[in-house]
Amino acid sequence: WDEEEGFFKVDLPLLGDFVILCRFGGEYANDVNDPTKVLFRYANSTGFLCQGAYELGKDKVDMMKRYAGSFDAEDFKVVLLFDMGDRKPQDGVDARALPTVCGEIEAYDVGWASLSKHHALIPSSEACEIIVDKGFP
Repeated sequence: WDEEEGFFKVDLPLLGDFVILCRFGGEYANDVNDPTKVLFRYANSTGFLCQGAYELGKDKVDMMKRYAGSFDAEDFKVVLLFDMGDRKPQDGVDARALPTVCGEIEAYDVGWASLSKHHALIPSSEACEIIVDKGFP
């Protein structure tokens, strides 16, 4: 941790709901029961996240009101980096039970295939031609 940036590697399996708390360190590092030492928090669930980087601005974290004025919105950023890992059972967490996360184009293909399986209507070829002629794929 230097004056402007900090880095903290967790490197543990994370499955389900989680909360990240950022609190004062230094002489206050062991004062974990004092809520006035919490600067901000972030809560989410792995069920809503994919692998990759998430950049969180000041508006995306729960900033404690008493410290909100101490952080410039333009300079504040938290970056979370998630990796799928090897999906092997570890420490009681079995990530193999999770669905495979698709990336960009693959996600569209899987989504359309899933929707198409359940759609009861077949569009007319004339309607398809009109849509394609207007520039839609």
